[in-house]
Amino acid sequence: MKTLLWKDWRQNRNLVLGMAIIAASPYVFIFGLGIIGVVTGNQNFRIDWLEGVQISGIAGMWASVLGAAFLGGNAFAGERADRSAQFLAFLPTERWRVAFSKTVVGWGVFLALWSLHTLVAWFGWLSSGAGLDSEDLQIGLLSIFIAAFLFAVGWLFSARLASPSNSAALSIGAAVVLAFGITLAADLREYRPGWGVLCLLFVLPAIVCYFAGTLHYLHRIEP
Repeated sequence: MKTLLWKDWRQNRNLVLGMAIIAASPYVFIFGLGIIGVVTGNQNFRIDWLEGVQISGIAGMWASVLGAAFLGGNAFAGERADRSAQFLAFLPTERWRVAFSKTVVGWGVFLALWSLHTLVAWFGWLSSGAGLDSEDLQIGLLSIFIAAFLFAVGWLFSARLASPSNSAALSIGAAVVLAFGITLAADLREYRPGWGVLCLLFVLPAIVCYFAGTLHYLHRIEP
């Protein structure tokens, strides 16, 4: 299992590096603003800087959520793209172990990046004296379920396609369609769904797509 985990990490490390660079861009800008504030002696720079840290953390958090689509889309299709799937098919490794390893690495990477940026955002909130309310916590929880949907849909398409980018793009497209459908239904019925309902609308399709993709991979004849 350690070998599989290491293999899947190497498969995703370039993707993780790209996610980290994109998410780190706002931090570089905020760091530069902090230096300018210190040099110029701006009295309000601390408050502005903390607000910038908060915004950067939120941007990084949602960038991590978007990255879940690419992690799921790269799960199986990435190996077909680089033709390592054919080599793996000849190894005496059960497919359920392969799927488990990919799930652990994919979710491990997402949770590590998401947690890091969320902690930064919370630091900005708390240090500025704004504090956290229930809505902030609910948005954070909803972001995890949206990530689960993106990962699972990308996982499903990755089990069927040979292109990681197409799998990720279809996952993002499915999320946009679902969000548009929820908004349209809410406007037509003049009803605003609660946080629990929103979470279910993302997590239930995620569960279906994840298991459908896993079953397709387990019973697939070709690698």
